Order: sequence, then C-alpha cells, then structure tokens
Amino acid sequence: MYYIINIALLMSYGIIIKNIFPRLGNRIFLFISTIHISLFHALRNPYAYPDNEIYASSFIDISNLDLHSLITETYMGWETGYVFYNFILSKFTENPEWLFISSSLFMVIGYMHLVNKYSFIPFVSILIYLLYPLMFCQSLFVLRQHIATVIMLYAVYSVTSLKKFIIISFV
Repeated sequence: MYYIINIALLMSYGIIIKNIFPRLGNRIFLFISTIHISLFHALRNPYAYPDNEIYASSFIDISNLDLHSLITETYMGWETGYVFYNFILSKFTENPEWLFISSSLFMVIGYMHLVNKYSFIPFVSILIYLLYPLMFCQSLFVLRQHIATVIMLYAVYSVTSLKKFIIISFV
C-alpha cells in the first residue's frame, strides 16, 4: 500500500509541477522526486527483507576485521569492493542500519543522476523505476546487485571513453 501511495504522490507532483513550471518542470520534478524517493527508500524497514539480516550481521563481522585480514582473506565469496565499502563505513558507525541508508542513497541518487543526464521524459523514467519491482521494491533485498546495477549503468553510459568504461566496470 505504501508503494501505491508514493507512486500516486509522485504522479501528482509531476502533473502539478509540469503545469506550474512548464519550462523548468523536469528539473524541479527530478529534484523533488529524488528527495522523496531517497527518503522513502532509505528509511523503510530494512529487516522486512530476508537477506538483510545476513547483511547486517556481516557488517558487524566485517567491522571487527583489521585491514590486513580484509585484504588477504575473502569474505563469504562477496565482491571485494562491497566488503571494502562495509569496512570503510564500519569505521564511521557500528550501526548496520547506516549500511542500508547509505546504500539506498547511493542507489536512488545514482539512478536519478542518470535519469537527469539521459532521459528526455524524467517523469516516465521515474515511474518505470518505481513500477518495475526488481529495481525499486526489492533493491534492499538484493543489496549488492543493485549497487552493482547503478555502477554498471554508469559504465555503459561511458562506453565511448574506453579508459573510463574499464575503470568503472572494474569498480
């Protein structure tokens, strides 16, 4: 139900903003949508998703590792970048909920930045993002994959520069 209310609110924002500000409507809508979706995504209950207990306990385990152990050992077969992200974040906070909040912000703001750069009709792009369940509704359920999705979207859009593409793809 919360998803439907948020989609209805964003559709209302889009229609109202486009009518009030016909020239700047897309930019204003994108700004308001980014704030709205970021807050909704980052502040929802992360423990409603089955995998997030594993992410939270792993965050606590990774926070107890030293840098040498982090570099020399593989952690659960997870991606090195993701483990390093957990390690860096754990130096600022011991609360695993910040892992979900910061990941949410990265996913949503990263996607919205791409919409801003490449979408001719941001309203439609944002609605697709919200309606397609694998990109928004389950993005905390498959945390590592959705972080990787945003990074790979940046890589795809930088394919004209081979050096930049390779660096972003490596990340």
